[in-house]
Amino acid sequence: MNAYVAKYTKPIPLEELPYTPVELGDMLDSGEKEREIEVEGYGKGRLVISKQNKNKPFFYADEKNEAFNIQQAKKAERLFFFANAPAIFAPVLAPFTARTKPANVVLKDPVLTKGKKVTGPLPGSKGGQTLLQQRKTNKQTLAEFEATGFGKTKIAEDVFNMPTSRVQQIVKIAKRNNISYQKAEQYVNLKEQGIIPTETINPGTNAGLLEEGTTQGSGSVNKAIARIQKIKKDREDSLRNAGVDPEEFKNIDLGLPLFGGESRRNESVMQFRNRLFNQAGFRQNEDGDFIFDDRLLIKNVKGDDRRKISQTAQTKPGQTVKRSFEKTRDATRLDFTDELGGYMRLTGSKPNLHHRFAAMISAPLYRGIALRDTPGSEWMELTNLLNEYNIYPGSPVTDPESLGGPQSNLTQIVTKGYNQKIVLPDGTEKVIRRPPEPHDILHHQYYKELGLQDVEEGKASWFDKRMYKITGSREGRMQVAREYAEIVREGDRIIDEAMTQIRALFGNRIDPNYIVKLLTELAETGKLKITGTKFRLKSVEKIVEIIKQEVKANLPLADEQEVLNTVAQYKLDYEQEIEAIDLLHNIADYNESMRVFGKRPPSITHSQHKRNIRRYMELIQTKIPLDLPTQKAKEQGLRTYTYKRVKPVPIDKQLEIEFSYD
Repeated sequence: MNAYVAKYTKPIPLEELPYTPVELGDMLDSGEKEREIEVEGYGKGRLVISKQNKNKPFFYADEKNEAFNIQQAKKAERLFFFANAPAIFAPVLAPFTARTKPANVVLKDPVLTKGKKVTGPLPGSKGGQTLLQQRKTNKQTLAEFEATGFGKTKIAEDVFNMPTSRVQQIVKIAKRNNISYQKAEQYVNLKEQGIIPTETINPGTNAGLLEEGTTQGSGSVNKAIARIQKIKKDREDSLRNAGVDPEEFKNIDLGLPLFGGESRRNESVMQFRNRLFNQAGFRQNEDGDFIFDDRLLIKNVKGDDRRKISQTAQTKPGQTVKRSFEKTRDATRLDFTDELGGYMRLTGSKPNLHHRFAAMISAPLYRGIALRDTPGSEWMELTNLLNEYNIYPGSPVTDPESLGGPQSNLTQIVTKGYNQKIVLPDGTEKVIRRPPEPHDILHHQYYKELGLQDVEEGKASWFDKRMYKITGSREGRMQVAREYAEIVREGDRIIDEAMTQIRALFGNRIDPNYIVKLLTELAETGKLKITGTKFRLKSVEKIVEIIKQEVKANLPLADEQEVLNTVAQYKLDYEQEIEAIDLLHNIADYNESMRVFGKRPPSITHSQHKRNIRRYMELIQTKIPLDLPTQKAKEQGLRTYTYKRVKPVPIDKQLEIEFSYD
């Protein structure tokens, strides 16, 4: 019994490691808290995510452990066999499981065919048999066929029965990779037999599929099958000698590319990334690194998958979590809706999980770059450069609490909703066109003006004009990256200010001083611009205008009530009360006009105003006799009386109003 107990050194934070362990992405995705890994330069150890470390990942390096290394070596041997199990068993099972279709023959008869080769179906060959059964039937039928006097005949091909789904798969692979259907079929054949090609199937790089000098690839396939059979035998012997049952690994994930309806539940981060990059048609260099190409991505992939692939290519493997976009959206949407749900209902807008570093807009910056995250690589230099600008490309997840956090590329903002067609009371139709919100201002105004988005056909985009630098040299790519980073930062400022305006007026983050500033700007200019730009939040402008008009519509009611309350205290007769109310309104209207505009209203002269005051004083004294000082004070008050809603004016203006008719 080995009494050795592994000891662990001081935990090492992730940023001090030479690279981010790829296993971290799997752990974050699955919620796993600890995993045995090996880091180059540090050896074996544990990658741990614990509450003790505030859910931050740390690496605990093992001290040298010979027994542990032996154990890991045996484990690696077992896993190697397991990873190759399909390839090992497939050649043995294929003759018994694969089904055929009718075989063709080549006929050559001096009389019937005039010496020409004629290809046609082999009589008696119905297909639907196993490969071994079909070959036996072909041999028997061929002998009978030649005995009838048709001359020399040979089997042209043995072909597996090809269901519709398989045809679709071949066509899809051929179109996606721009190769012939023949090469695509050979690729599928190899996959079905458990032979995983070591190279991609893009044009010029499919040497792993065909042996040089062959047309059907039969030589390559036969050699591969023989090689795999030998591996099978060697591995079985090795495992049995080690006392290991191969069946032990029967239900463990193979870690191989996934096809058909096979579940992706156990797909690793690297398998996930490789699957996406293969889907895009990216080629691989001599080191096995995928080469990013935004043109292939646009050609081969449609819809939201484009964004997903570009986003993944921009994310460090160790910070890649499957469905991170969806998880971040779900984690942040509720709070965002609680805060601005009222505004979005008013405007018909909706939440949008926004990439600050837009995955597809920025894709040309990565054209021709090897997706390799090792220290010193061009991809890593580009990523570090952008990080210096507080830009975190892709969808990085550094810990379970980082979804939508400070080092996330994702944030919730408002985007406009769909235009809506309504039917008016008179039966006519009207289309309600939603005004642009912050997300729309950024993409379809700011980015459009720069030539980054919505570029007219035939015109060069912002990146097109700089592509010679991007693909010309490493230094040139970094130069363009710095220029683009400044654009992204200005875009962030536009987004942040626009959202601040919305939050100030309609959210729960109320800043009275900021609200006064916004409303003052609206009152003076009728517009609400984003500072330093010509861009406007027209939705906010419209809401404020509607509120303003609504307030104006209700002012007469408020004014009327104010006058009624003032007159009611004197308890006048009905006719006297009606006259007093009318007089007081005229007095208030005159004084309001003088205070606000500095001139009388057209309908009331200065003399009439004086008569209105005298008559009003006569009416109220019939019920409440006033002594002379009180009467004089009351009369003086009437000369400046107006509605409470009217704002005071500067003292010099008040003096002008007071003495204008004296």
